[in-house]
Amino acid sequence: MRRLPIVSIFALFAIVGAARVDIDLINETIRDLLHFKSSDPNITTFHRSSHALTEHMKNLYQIFIDEDFNEDGNLVRAIEPAVGKFEGQEVLVFDVDGFDAHESIMRAELHFYLRRRDAFSSRRSRQIRAKSICVNEYCRQQTLKKIRTSGDEEYKVIWDATKSVFDSYHLDAKQAVFRITREHSKMRPYSEMIRKSTPFLVIYSKVNHTLDTKQVIQQTEQTKRKRRDLGNEDLREYYTYNSIPLDNDEREPMRRKSGKKNSLSEEMSSEDVWQGFGEETSREERERKANEELANDVRVVLLQNKNRCHKEGTLVSLKHFGWDKFVMEPRTIETSFCKGKCAKPMLASGKASNHAMLQSLFAAEPVCCAPTNLKSLNFLYRDEKGRTVIRNYSKMLIGSCSCL
Repeated sequence: MRRLPIVSIFALFAIVGAARVDIDLINETIRDLLHFKSSDPNITTFHRSSHALTEHMKNLYQIFIDEDFNEDGNLVRAIEPAVGKFEGQEVLVFDVDGFDAHESIMRAELHFYLRRRDAFSSRRSRQIRAKSICVNEYCRQQTLKKIRTSGDEEYKVIWDATKSVFDSYHLDAKQAVFRITREHSKMRPYSEMIRKSTPFLVIYSKVNHTLDTKQVIQQTEQTKRKRRDLGNEDLREYYTYNSIPLDNDEREPMRRKSGKKNSLSEEMSSEDVWQGFGEETSREERERKANEELANDVRVVLLQNKNRCHKEGTLVSLKHFGWDKFVMEPRTIETSFCKGKCAKPMLASGKASNHAMLQSLFAAEPVCCAPTNLKSLNFLYRDEKGRTVIRNYSKMLIGSCSCL
């Protein structure tokens, strides 16, 4: 018996749950998640971050993914320095302006990579010193203590800069300033030091990471109002995102502009390898045979079981909306929900809880299909100032669904 290709069946199932989504609403939601002040930042290009900083933040991002949290907070910034002068001497200046309101500084580290000859000389590495420089009359100069590194990081010196950054934040300073010196010898020009030793400041914080839905809606309406005032109302675009099963198969969603002709029939016919062979039949006969084949296809039975409780949703591409020039990871955002019915009474073969099993026997109301666990949504991106940032939104994504 000839069967329809499985890709076409999934496509047919996906289009049933198509939803019309406003592109302005998507943009404002992403803007709020990334804490951008503008939904269309006027930024041309960033300077390229050092390899050391990029690798360090990628490793931290992977820890957030693997452990689904970080004990040092839900916000990490890595900041590269500029060279400044204070009291006639060169200093490293880090931009700490524009931090979130009510942000709690948990920890700060100043990273410095040793040159090869210094890395294998404990005497020379011990000679390197770092201290914070006060540019505010209420703070005090501090000598930073070194943090012990693991065996595979002997080429790197890390200083504890927590108190210095904490003081800078609470004194509303826009910059954190440090001076790196070496005992009994003169340091090279700081511009050369930055190029060879790639110092950077890492700040761990805790902040209230909750999507501000009221602010998102307000910003969306303001964007629409500005477009109408400029007479560009017709430029407003809507996109249709097709809801797809995400329990076992997170494939890229089919996406098309609203109002465009649906190409599903063309797609199905192009995938029909038997098209053009055999005797011609009437339209009714072809439909009858197709229905018989669908009814006997085990893959369709599996999809029909999706009427039971399962996770479903869409994958929104950040590249499609222009945010990929800032966001390194992830490439897509999953917007999922729990969908489907729970049997009454529940079957022991399902994923239902014992409470749901009991409720399905005695309660008049049906058992609910709801998330059984929630995962974090993590972003690795460059903010509007070009700083590399990791933001962790806990309990943002659905891990799985079940009858509760």
